[in-house]
Parts: sequence; C-alpha cells; structure tokens
Amino acid sequence: MQYLFDIGVKQVLLYFSIFVVVGYLINRFVPTEWITGLLGSENPLAVPIMALVGLPLYFTGPSSIPIVRALMESGAGTGALLAFMITGPGTSAGVIAGIATIMKRKAILLYLLFMLTGAIATGYLADLIVWIF
Repeated sequence: MQYLFDIGVKQVLLYFSIFVVVGYLINRFVPTEWITGLLGSENPLAVPIMALVGLPLYFTGPSSIPIVRALMESGAGTGALLAFMITGPGTSAGVIAGIATIMKRKAILLYLLFMLTGAIATGYLADLIVWIF
C-alpha cells in the first residue's frame, strides 16, 4: 500500500494536478491563433518545436493528458503533440538518472539524440498519415 501511495499520490497525482493547471492557463490566456500558428499542422517546425519542449520536462503519459488536451483543443497538430508525448516521458530526469548509472556521458547524449530524432520522425509520420486519410 505504501508503494502504491508513493507512486499514485506523490508522483502521478502531483504532476497530473500541475498539468491540469497548465492546461487551464493555456486555454484561458493563450490565444488560439497563437497555438494554431505555432503548433498547427501547417507549420513545418511544429513537430521539432514540441519535441524540444518535451525534452526537458518531467511527466508521465497520464499526467500530460490535460496539457495535451488543451493544446489539441487550441489547434495544435497531431504530429507535434505526438513528438511532445514521446520526448517528455522518454527523457525525464528519472530516466536519465537511471541510464546514467549504466551508461557514459557520450552514450547518454546519443540516447537523447536518438530520442529526439525518433520523436520528430514519428511526429512527421503521424502528420503524413493524418493528411493522407
């Protein structure tokens, strides 16, 4: 029970609550035109921008749902949001700390590069699939 409390309440609920607030703030104060212009499918740089934004953030999949929903409702593209969802959990502080115990600095930088490149490629592929269908 203690482990469940530590994971569920201390980590997931905390970050979920933070991202609910961030999602609310985005919906309330950021004009939809800005998000659509910067992160919409028409902007070819939307996918790399969101991949880079997700890179330093620490969040899990469930805790990012409110911010992704807010961005989606404001007009962000599918590929950009997918890139954000890949880089965030994949490059969180916990993941980097874990691999730092078994990898050297160059290997960690290579991991980050592969994660970023893979997220960008997957984001563009998702946009292509959405455009085709």
